[in-house]
Amino acid sequence: EYKMALLADSGNEMAWNSMGVCMAALGRKEEARHHFLEALKRSQEAEQCAQILYNLGTISQSLGEDDKATSYFEQCVEKQPRHLYAIIRLGELYEHAGRRQEAKERYKQAAALEDAGQAGSSLALRHLAGLASREDRGDKARSILQEALQHNPGDAAAMLMLARIYLDCGEDPA
Repeated sequence: EYKMALLADSGNEMAWNSMGVCMAALGRKEEARHHFLEALKRSQEAEQCAQILYNLGTISQSLGEDDKATSYFEQCVEKQPRHLYAIIRLGELYEHAGRRQEAKERYKQAAALEDAGQAGSSLALRHLAGLASREDRGDKARSILQEALQHNPGDAAAMLMLARIYLDCGEDPA
């Protein structure tokens, strides 16, 4: 359907982007990147451009091209400063590159968006807790995870992380 849409209108940025999403889902990452780049060339609206940049960042990250991914996610956040998932991905990339303070700042930025009602999860807090745990700051990680569970009592991932921290310390995870 998207191919037919592009045959009818090769300037249809949404069809190019959707084709990229389909190609990525099929594991055809280079083709996906090509379609996203075509969509970006045609993009006019800032919000749509931000989504295409996010998709480019995601595909670049999946290809192990962290520098490109970081650039795309940074551009995405410039266009749409409240793009929660791009901010979290930047935190992950910064953390992977050893830039822990910048990662922490991004996770805190994402947590503030979650608190402001931009999302109904505690995803950013889980990332902050994970960072604290990897820095051997178990008490801080526990505190953050308890906050995450207050924010979202049904967050099974936060509960599991908290249980693992208790187990690692030899305490009762219940």
